[in-house]
Amino acid sequence: MRGETDQVNPRDRSIPQVAGLAGMVLVSRSSDRRLELRYHAAIPALAGGMGWLLLGMTTSPVVSMLLLSLVAAGAYSIAGPFWSLPSEFLTGYAAASGIAMIKPTEKYLLPSATRSVS
Repeated sequence: MRGETDQVNPRDRSIPQVAGLAGMVLVSRSSDRRLELRYHAAIPALAGGMGWLLLGMTTSPVVSMLLLSLVAAGAYSIAGPFWSLPSEFLTGYAAASGIAMIKPTEKYLLPSATRSVS
């Protein structure tokens, strides 16, 4: 019991955020290189969801940190391809309207995922 506390070291708290940053950069680069947006938005969302599901089944702190990093990478990686998606299949005023609809969607859906990771 000596030296053990329930508090988390600040460096440990930053690991999922750094993983999210790395995931966002890698997914955005891959999406731009391959000129593909749909799978680059869907796969990180699925990976983050799988991380949440598996997180409830683990008792190991190391595995929990890895799964939280997967959740953060998935949640943050969605943003780049998601913002570019409407301009892929809409033109003119429809593209402007589609991009305008992203902000409310992102405002209400993504913060709930990223807040729980932080």
